[in-house]
Amino acid sequence: MNAVDLGNFIEFLVFGIGIISGIIALFCVFLRLQTKKMPTILFGSSSSVWFLSAGFLSNQLFTTLLFPDSIGRLSPGLQVGVGDIFVSLACLFLAFTLNAILKRFVWYGSLSEGTQSRVPNILIALIRLAIYAGALMVIFSLVFHRDVTAIAATSGVVAIVLGYSLQPTLSEIFAGLALNLSHAFRIGDSVQHDGVWGIIQEANWRSVSMRTYEGTLVVVPNTKMATTRLTNLDLPNHNMRHHIRFIVDIDVPPGRVQSVALAAMNALPHVLKSPPAMLLFKDMTDQGVAYEAIFWHFNPNVYILRRDEVGVALWYAFRRAGIPFSVLRHNLATHADARPNVPPFDVNQYRRRLSEVLHQSPLFQCFQDDAIEQLVEHHRQLVYGPMEMVVRQDDAGTSMFVILDGAVTVLHETADGSEREVATLGTGESFGHMSLMTGATRSATVRAVGHLVLAEIEKDAIGALLGANPAAVEIIAQEIMRLDAANMRLRELEQAASTEGGQPGPLGSIAKLMRGFFLLGG
Repeated sequence: MNAVDLGNFIEFLVFGIGIISGIIALFCVFLRLQTKKMPTILFGSSSSVWFLSAGFLSNQLFTTLLFPDSIGRLSPGLQVGVGDIFVSLACLFLAFTLNAILKRFVWYGSLSEGTQSRVPNILIALIRLAIYAGALMVIFSLVFHRDVTAIAATSGVVAIVLGYSLQPTLSEIFAGLALNLSHAFRIGDSVQHDGVWGIIQEANWRSVSMRTYEGTLVVVPNTKMATTRLTNLDLPNHNMRHHIRFIVDIDVPPGRVQSVALAAMNALPHVLKSPPAMLLFKDMTDQGVAYEAIFWHFNPNVYILRRDEVGVALWYAFRRAGIPFSVLRHNLATHADARPNVPPFDVNQYRRRLSEVLHQSPLFQCFQDDAIEQLVEHHRQLVYGPMEMVVRQDDAGTSMFVILDGAVTVLHETADGSEREVATLGTGESFGHMSLMTGATRSATVRAVGHLVLAEIEKDAIGALLGANPAAVEIIAQEIMRLDAANMRLRELEQAASTEGGQPGPLGSIAKLMRGFFLLGG
């Protein structure tokens, strides 16, 4: 094969490659118009190959140097100009393809974290700019045969002039680059800067944008963000510690305060068990003993809500335990009305409501009115706050509860410790019948929805009535079986009753448990 044939073969091969790459590029454009998505790597690579092929075929100078015997089809001046344009475009598309590969496989591939890249955006932009600048240098050197060193020297002089004139802007750019390289924050992090709390929305060349918890947007220059104190609530992890300070009357034993406060905090679902909550004895003051409740929670974006939950739970827990918060004793001794006039709970109203509920409950219809009033007389009234735990699944229990005001959610704890809501109970409804009548462990966890007032009926109160009326055991057992038909314990009894051996059915099993629990004969 002579030089002419080889040249023609290469031209034909390049022409075929160009046709195929052009078709692929057009297909990518069509896909972009139809689906609003484009395979950028495929588009960039096919376009660069097409322009490189077109430049090779149309550049008469390049062809003449390699294959002197080949004959061009256009005038030499025009061929050189068109070829240079095609080769220049090929270089630019190669730079575009390289940036697309870095974005797909590096920035948002191996160096990504979720939907965000671990590489700062400003550094990605600088590398992208450097790749395009390198492509332009290649075009000037290889295509237009210009001395790159001269261009670089001229660019250095221009850069010095621009550096002096754009010094404030450059300071912001380099400060932003330093912030991003130090990984002080990420998009979406909760931060405090200069007394302002907010969530990072954007970090660009000149500034950092924060959306405050009031819903406003604050733009902070990079230089100020880099030179003043910045607190990141999401790093190194999303756990956040809070402190709530309060003062308790000096007559209350510190051990009692600690046990009540820790029980209240640990019962809340959003308080972390590790690190554990703490209650510290801080100081002796004129008002009493100052304590500090310390707890951890997971999401710093809702820290105000978590402080509210814990503070409310502490108030309700101390109220139930009879632990008074402190008052200025000299004022209390001087003025009889030194305490604020807080309206008390309407005890009589709650007693009437409890009496109505017990009279209407099928569980207690076997008792006379005076017996029910005896239960009302001996009940214990309890007050709970939002999210507080009334009973925990699998804990021991010997009482039932009647909701006098408010509502509760009934939750089932799964094997992994999470809670799944199964029911909601409101005013006039009750729970805990099985524990009261048989001493069974609690079958579910119950939490208060909001302000909650409960009447607790304990074993001793019902035991006296059953001792005077043993026949009521069978009636109550039948009612419990109806109320707890869906209870897991009852399903286990029903399954046992279906086996051979003459075992007692569910009704007899519950009655037997009640007699053993209250030490009744029969």
